Amino acid sequence: MIFPEIGLETSAVYASLSEHLTSGASHRNFPAGAFREKTAWVHSLHNRLLDGARRIEPCIDEIARALECVSPGRWTMTGSGSCFIVAATDRAGSADDAEILRLHFRGDDKGARRICPPPVEIMTVSILVPIC
Repeated sequence: MIFPEIGLETSAVYASLSEHLTSGASHRNFPAGAFREKTAWVHSLHNRLLDGARRIEPCIDEIARALECVSPGRWTMTGSGSCFIVAATDRAGSADDAEILRLHFRGDDKGARRICPPPVEIMTVSILVPIC
C-alpha cells in the first residue's frame, strides 16, 4: 500500500468525473471464476474514480504515472483516493515491489525525480482471497 500525504474530498472526486461513473467502457465486469487464479485478477485492477482524482490533484496523476512505469497494470487507487495498492502474487514479490517503490519515490541527489509530495509510507499487506 502506498500512502501519499494528500487528502482528497470524495465529493470533489465524483464531481470531477467527465462522465457518469459507469458510462461507456469505463466499467468492467468480471466473471466470478476469474478470481480463483491469482495471476488472473492481478492485472484486472480498475478504479474509475482515479480519472476524477487525477483532474483535481496533479500529484495523484504523477503517482499513477510512476506506478504504471514501475508496476504496469498491477496497481490501482483505493476508493476516492489517495492511497494506492500494487498487487503481487506472493510475499516475496510484494516485498520486492515495496523496495523498488521506496527507492523510486524517495528520489536521490543524482537527478532522480521526486514525487510531489513523496508517499508517507509504503508497506506490504497480505490479502487472502478465499477460493470457493
